[in-house]
Amino acid sequence: MSINPELTVVGADHPGGWFADNFVATTACGQCAIVDGILDNAPAGAHKRGVDAYRDYPGIPLSDAMSLVVPTGLHYKIAREFLEAGIHCPAEMPITQTVLQG
Repeated sequence: MSINPELTVVGADHPGGWFADNFVATTACGQCAIVDGILDNAPAGAHKRGVDAYRDYPGIPLSDAMSLVVPTGLHYKIAREFLEAGIHCPAEMPITQTVLQG
């Protein structure tokens, strides 16, 4: 991880916006991006914060860390892909809706 890590927020609704605001506000963050496939959440949220926007996470440039702020049913699916790529990936709890989901 670099001295000024690149961070991506996956999920641009209210909680995701809060995370993005805090990442952008810190001088320790080198770059921030927002990913959200719902309507115009990503472009609007990114424009407001002056960061890059993406509509979906597959194919986005990999950051040092991804903050997952998505519905519970998507936590494991998305987190697994990032973790397998060696990306730090804090997610809201719980990680799955059931013990059988993973």
